[in-house]
Amino acid sequence: MNLDALLSTNIIIPIVVAFIGFLIAVTTAVIAKEHKVSEFRQAWIDALREDLAKFYSTNYQLSNILIESKGNIGNKDTAISDFKQNCIEFDELSCRISLRLNWDEHKELKNNIDELQVFREQVSVKSTDFSPLEPLLNKFKKLSKDILSTEWQVVKDGETLFLKFKYVSKLLATTFLVSMFVLLEIGIMKSSIFQW
Repeated sequence: MNLDALLSTNIIIPIVVAFIGFLIAVTTAVIAKEHKVSEFRQAWIDALREDLAKFYSTNYQLSNILIESKGNIGNKDTAISDFKQNCIEFDELSCRISLRLNWDEHKELKNNIDELQVFREQVSVKSTDFSPLEPLLNKFKKLSKDILSTEWQVVKDGETLFLKFKYVSKLLATTFLVSMFVLLEIGIMKSSIFQW
């Protein structure tokens, strides 16, 4: 096959059209998948945010229950009942959070939750010192914000595979355009050589 046949529009145009169609199909499929993954990740983030907020609130309520039981503001039986209910909520939320997160990536939060668990096991309605609770809750809030912020950044930027796809797509598009320009230049030079 000689260069004239290769540069013939009868061969190049269908190849170019087929390649462009292929790129559009692949790009559409990847974008649709990425969009669906982003929807799932956003739903996961929303559920995690809700669990983290409830967990924080449940732990914060513990101090109110303990203060009320100390000041004889309410009935002791009510305080004990509230304390037990609070412990049940803590356990449920702690379990939900642990199932949502990968502890290999979020060891610091796991350790913080474990510290809160130890504090809860040591405290009772008769306890007088619950000062360690506030620093633990502040740390929990900071770690939670960091995790949510990181996960939101992934939603905004896209998954790793999508980022690689964007890079490769730009590289392929640039290569394609350069090769088309080179073929066009070769065709122009070839036609101008024969016209002289």
